[in-house]
Amino acid sequence: GLIAILCGCIGLALGVRALVVWATEEALVRYAERSALGWVEYLQTEMPDLPDLLAGRPPDAQQRVVMYFASALGAAMRFHLYDEVGRPSLSTDAAGIDSDPVHPALSAHRPEDWVRLLAGENSVRIRRVGDEAAPEAPEVYAEVVLPLRDVDGNLMGAARVALDMSDTWQAMASILLRAGAAVAGLCALAFLAPALGWQAFRQRAKEAEREMHERAHLDDTTGLANRRGFLDAAAAAVD
Repeated sequence: GLIAILCGCIGLALGVRALVVWATEEALVRYAERSALGWVEYLQTEMPDLPDLLAGRPPDAQQRVVMYFASALGAAMRFHLYDEVGRPSLSTDAAGIDSDPVHPALSAHRPEDWVRLLAGENSVRIRRVGDEAAPEAPEVYAEVVLPLRDVDGNLMGAARVALDMSDTWQAMASILLRAGAAVAGLCALAFLAPALGWQAFRQRAKEAEREMHERAHLDDTTGLANRRGFLDAAAAAVD
């Protein structure tokens, strides 16, 4: 009984933990996508001649300032820009802005992301330390690939943005873990209450059975065996 209850509680705790991890990652994906969309909107607003840069024109001093701020906007760590066929046009990293990047084409480097982009879908990947060789990477970060469109809605390129999600991940996990613990506590209470009630009922039933047996075989006044108790004891001795 108690072992079954304990196993049920452990299973419930493991289930809640798995649910919290899944919910945290789903929430992080949505947050990273919204952040990257805001980043793209900022870049296109501040750089109306972005199509020329995607086509290969080197950025001037003012555009480099815009890109510098874009590379540190919000949770952004670095970004890569590609032209309409997925060839790299601009890139930023710890060394600065590179207007002649040597990165492979997006269609070759991330073919699945390129296919989704052509289908009008964004691509979000949550990565952790150890997923790839990147010693400067934060504990948790997101890589988001989004289309860049002109005023008519035509695809003119793509952006791949890396966002630091470590603090956001910890905050979301903490909130969801507390909520999950509360739900698990309520579920455990709902599960334990009937189980403990059944245990108490069985214990009381055994006590009542023992009390009825004593009353049937012992004298109330002396506490010694009565006639029925004597006969049962004698029959047991003969057997």
